[in-house]
Amino acid sequence: MICIDARTYFDPGFKAWKLRLKFVDPLGREHVFGFMHVSHGSKPEIGRRSKYYAAWVEANGGPPKRKDRLPPKVFRGKAFLLRIRDVIKRHDQHEHSESDVYSNAEIIRRIGP
Repeated sequence: MICIDARTYFDPGFKAWKLRLKFVDPLGREHVFGFMHVSHGSKPEIGRRSKYYAAWVEANGGPPKRKDRLPPKVFRGKAFLLRIRDVIKRHDQHEHSESDVYSNAEIIRRIGP
């Protein structure tokens, strides 16, 4: 699937920075979102062992030239193999009602140049 939007935002409920990715199939008929924890604190600080860093390196095709610059725009316009799963439990481990179940995409690897 192709990433058409990538942005970080502060989630006040979790008091953390998150990444939201929007993917569409190559024909643009279906879409799915992916969410990833970036960091806690007043500004995004990305560790080298974080999932965000690993996904960013995969999307970029290599590590960053400067570790303090990992913009989410590197994901946009690129194709990825994804693992898509239904999220049936909330962050507090209680199950969602049937109508609140949603899908989440996880990047496995980048496809193509």
